[in-house]
Amino acid sequence: MLMLNRVLFSAAALLLLVSGATAQEFRATISGTIVDSSGAAIPGVTVTATETRTGARSVVVSDASGQYVAPFLAPGDYDLTAELSGFKQYTRRALHLASGSHPILDIRLDIGAVSESVQVNAEAPLVNAANAVVGQIVTT
Repeated sequence: MLMLNRVLFSAAALLLLVSGATAQEFRATISGTIVDSSGAAIPGVTVTATETRTGARSVVVSDASGQYVAPFLAPGDYDLTAELSGFKQYTRRALHLASGSHPILDIRLDIGAVSESVQVNAEAPLVNAANAVVGQIVTT
């Protein structure tokens, strides 16, 4: 009887582990903090992530501490813009999001007229500081 209980417990534990592994999230998330040139957090900034192939848009607003989170983004290439009246518009083009990635992209907005903008074309590659997950994409 003790042996049967151990086998049933082991089978149940294995079933829970396997079901948890299949529930992995494939969509990506972009998050970060928005600050001004002095390093102070800026609330109320509209951040738009636009998928370049389909044109799908995700619009979020930074909170009181300048934090923003754009969750549930399909893998692909994105253009990211951040804008608030009284600041130059920030644009980052060709931001590649892999399946399940969560890059942290901090943004600095400079004071300026609405007609002025800052466009970032080349930056250092994103480092995933949010978690230590290593993954790869398998194609058929």
